[in-house]
Amino acid sequence: MPVAGPARADHVILVHGLARSPQSMQPMEKALQGAGYQTVNLRHPSRKKTVRALAGDRSINSINSRMIPGPDDGKVSVENTKAEGMSDHVVVHRTHPMIMKRREVIDLTLRFLAKGSFAP
Repeated sequence: MPVAGPARADHVILVHGLARSPQSMQPMEKALQGAGYQTVNLRHPSRKKTVRALAGDRSINSINSRMIPGPDDGKVSVENTKAEGMSDHVVVHRTHPMIMKRREVIDLTLRFLAKGSFAP
């Protein structure tokens, strides 16, 4: 079944990860706003599991990584970032605590929002 291209999203809702706050998403928020998107940077209580389409595979936490099977970012395995029916998935060589602040990740997010894909 053919899928139409992505519609231009004027609003982006940012949701921080476990044990984080909206401040951790501020670099992403500023970049998205600079690209013309309106943002909502939500504060929420942490949840046990978050579905992601963008994953890191670099860890600075060797203790956690020993307990996580396969490639991981020190908090989440790359495999656990995948979900059935996911339209796209990309892995970057970044750590969990700082992934949202890296230019590469911000650029991938902007590309996904504009094109519906992480691919160039």
